[in-house]
Amino acid sequence: MTSVRWAALGLCAVLLALFPAHDGYSSLSPGAREARSTAESLHWISEWLEKSGVDGAMGAEVADVLSIPRLESEEVVIAKQMAFQSGETLYLAQVSADSRREFLMFMVKQPDRVIFYLSTVTEGFKKAIVSIPERDLVVPLDPAEAEKGFRQVVAYWEEIVYVN
Repeated sequence: MTSVRWAALGLCAVLLALFPAHDGYSSLSPGAREARSTAESLHWISEWLEKSGVDGAMGAEVADVLSIPRLESEEVVIAKQMAFQSGETLYLAQVSADSRREFLMFMVKQPDRVIFYLSTVTEGFKKAIVSIPERDLVVPLDPAEAEKGFRQVVAYWEEIVYVN
């Protein structure tokens, strides 16, 4: 190797030592990395729904339970949505199609219950509600179960967005 190549290699080594590569994640705590990753995922899912989703709506009663603001005269809240079924479970994602409100809602409908996860791209996870139609019951989901379920449903939709 010539002396010029050795000098260039040495300069590169010095520069790498002085200015290490930064991926934006390594200096973050695990919790902060997960929150940043979830925020990015919500952004991607929201954008994908806005572009690829079909016109849909959320019923007024669901919007009210999730505390999504609406006019009293609105019977539905307009949204862009996609749905996929896996076995007996139906997965639905909706993003607001109205600039007056922001929401990204995930619904997981199983034979015995329906879970609604409310989030926004800017604030992340907000709340989870479980509906048990057989018992005519609608209650908040246990916080630990809600967080875990929310992460799982976001991961499910990440895969859908990635494939499509």
